[in-house]
Amino acid sequence: PDLCTEDPTVVIDSRDEQPYTVQRLKDGNCWMMENLNLNNIANDLTSSDTNITTETTLSASTFNGWRKTSGTNTTANGEFIQISGTDSVSKTPYGTLYNYYAISAGTISGENTVLNATNDLCPAGWRLPVEDEFVNLHSQSAYNSYEKMRTPILEGGVGLALPGWFTTSTPTNQDVKTNYWTSTAYNNQRMYVMQIASPDTVTTGINSYRGTGIPARCIMRDTTTTLSDISTMQEMTSDIVRNTSIGTTKQLTDTRENSSKSYIVKKLADNNIWMTDNLQLGRNDSNPNYTDIALSASDSDVVQDRTIRAYDAVTYGAADKNCYGTVASDTSFVGLGYTTPCMHSKNIDSSDYPIGVWYNFVTATAGTIANDSSSNITTESSESICPKGWKLPSSAQSGTLLSSISANPSVFNFVVGGHYLNGNFYVEEYAYWWTSTAQDKQFRYTIEYGPNKLVVFPYRRSDNFYIRCIAY
Repeated sequence: PDLCTEDPTVVIDSRDEQPYTVQRLKDGNCWMMENLNLNNIANDLTSSDTNITTETTLSASTFNGWRKTSGTNTTANGEFIQISGTDSVSKTPYGTLYNYYAISAGTISGENTVLNATNDLCPAGWRLPVEDEFVNLHSQSAYNSYEKMRTPILEGGVGLALPGWFTTSTPTNQDVKTNYWTSTAYNNQRMYVMQIASPDTVTTGINSYRGTGIPARCIMRDTTTTLSDISTMQEMTSDIVRNTSIGTTKQLTDTRENSSKSYIVKKLADNNIWMTDNLQLGRNDSNPNYTDIALSASDSDVVQDRTIRAYDAVTYGAADKNCYGTVASDTSFVGLGYTTPCMHSKNIDSSDYPIGVWYNFVTATAGTIANDSSSNITTESSESICPKGWKLPSSAQSGTLLSSISANPSVFNFVVGGHYLNGNFYVEEYAYWWTSTAQDKQFRYTIEYGPNKLVVFPYRRSDNFYIRCIAY
C-alpha cells in the first residue's frame, strides 16, 4: 500500500525508533506532520537511512556531540537542542532545534558560500522542503491562514508547533514564534525559512541566519521522475533535478498565457538544470507589440498574482525613449528604467540577433525590485518572471556554472545579441544574462559573454538583458 495517503499514517524512523505521522496534503506532497526530533543515535548515519550522499557518513559520536550546552550560536559547527513537551495549540511535539550545519548533516558551514542543501538529517527518501514548497503549501485554501496551519492534524490542519529558536544555550519564544528551515540559500550567511508567529502570522520568502537553531519538517522525495519524464517547464521540481543525469537535454513548453514557447533545457556539470535558450515571455512573433504579462503563483516564480505592464512596442531600429534610467544622485534614481517594467525584442530573426527578449531588472524580478530602498540593496531577488519551478540564477550559481563549463562553454549555447538601453540597441559581440544578486542599489550581477570573456559582472538595473532560468 501507499505509505502516504490523505489520511494521517504513523511510521517509524529506524534510526532512533521514533514515530512520526505522515500525510499527503492538498499541495500534493507527502509531509512529516511533526517536527524532526532526531537527537540521539546509536549507529552512524549513512545514505541507507539518511538523506545524504553515498560518499557521506556522519558518525554517531560526531552527531551526538552536537548537542548544545553553552555559548552563542555558530555556523562552523553543528548544534541542536531538543525541546521537550507538546505544543498546546497544534497538539504536536516541539521536536528538536538545529542550526544549519547540523540540519544539513554537516555539509553547509561557515559564511563564505551560497549553497542549497542537498544533504540533510531527514530520513532516506525524505528531504528538507525547498522555499517554493512552503510557499505553495501556504497558498492552498485549506492552509492559507495562521489558524489553519496551526490546527491539529486530526482536525484537518497542518499541526505546526511553535518551539521557538536558540541563539545561545537557552531556547526562547516557545508558543510565540518560530522559523522552519528550507534547503534554499538566501545568501552566503542565511537560508530561506517560513515563519509562524502568534497570534496570526505566517510569512514565507524570508530568511534566517545559519547559526540560529530552529525546527525542520521533512517532505517525501520523488526518487524516480527525471527530466525525460516531463513536457512542461511548470512540472520541474528539485527532485527531478536531483534524479536527472548530467548531460540530459529536453525541450519543454512554457504553458503561460502569451508565451506557449518551448525551450531547450539541460542538466549541466554544476548539477543544476538550465535553460539553454533565452526567455521569450511577452514576445509576439506575429506582432512586435507587447501585451501585459499576467503571472500567477500556479505558473510563475511569484508568491502572489502579479501583472507586469508592457510599456514597449518597438522593433530593431526604432528608438523608444519610454524605457531608460539615469542616476540623479548617490541616493535616488530617476527614469523609467529603474522603476517601471521595460522589455524589448527584435521582430526579425537572424544569426546576428538571436530570438529572445531583453528585460530590465524591474521586469526580470516581476516588479518586486523597483526602487532604491535599503531592502533592495543587497538582497537576492526572491521572485522573477521565470516559470514556476525555475529561478533567476544567483551570482554564485552563475560563477559555479562558468567554472564547470569553462573547457566547453558551447554546452550553454551562448549567443551574442547585445543589449538595449536608453532607447537604443547596442548590437555587439557580447551578450548578458541577469542574475538575482545585487552589488549595490544601482548594479546587479550578470553573466557576461563575448570574445575571450566569460565572467559574472555587475551592470545597471536599467539595462535590458536576456534571461535564462535555472532549476535546482
